[in-house]
Amino acid sequence: MPQGLCGGRGVYPPNGSCRVSQTRCFHDGFQHTAWRLETQRGYDSDRHSETYQLFLRGEEPVRDPGRPWLANMRLQTGKGKRVEPVRVLDDPPTEGQRYLLTGTPYNVAAGEDIRHLGRARANALSLPGVDFWLFDSRVILRLHFDEAPLR
Repeated sequence: MPQGLCGGRGVYPPNGSCRVSQTRCFHDGFQHTAWRLETQRGYDSDRHSETYQLFLRGEEPVRDPGRPWLANMRLQTGKGKRVEPVRVLDDPPTEGQRYLLTGTPYNVAAGEDIRHLGRARANALSLPGVDFWLFDSRVILRLHFDEAPLR
């Protein structure tokens, strides 16, 4: 486990879990690639954002291109690193997934290579129903959410 990923000195916690901000993983947590599987139908952090409220009112939620996540994506991809999330989408997409889609152009402009996969296809491939990051094809960081998953 790279130093800083779980806040220790490269020691992976014995129970295999840690609480860490995703943003922290992108400062010193990987050298070449970061691949994410996003399986949730919506995220609580999104639902509590100002841009989500605009989205619910039918307004176009404009993202700040200077916000920390996007600035860091430009920094990391500018160093030649690849960030490649795959989002599992329902048919039709849920409200939370539609909201994420409105932000995709900002993420792509910052250097992320985002792909979408239908949930039926993900299930046919027996992909796990959990979100995780795979760093440099060797370190997995499974994401745990406090909120109950949307069904």
